[in-house]
Amino acid sequence: MLPRPPVPVQSLIDFLEGGETIDAFIKLYPTITREQVLTVLDFAKGIAGTKQE
Repeated sequence: MLPRPPVPVQSLIDFLEGGETIDAFIKLYPTITREQVLTVLDFAKGIAGTKQE
């Protein structure tokens, strides 16, 4: 979850997969910072890289 207001991370991922930008997401949720979004994406990338097939 991203803080204030709580936003599920999946909402961010779905938003970006839908072709929207980080800037558009931040405009929709102005209490979330670019740094927070990038941190979440970096964390998700690390998790995805560690999955076993």
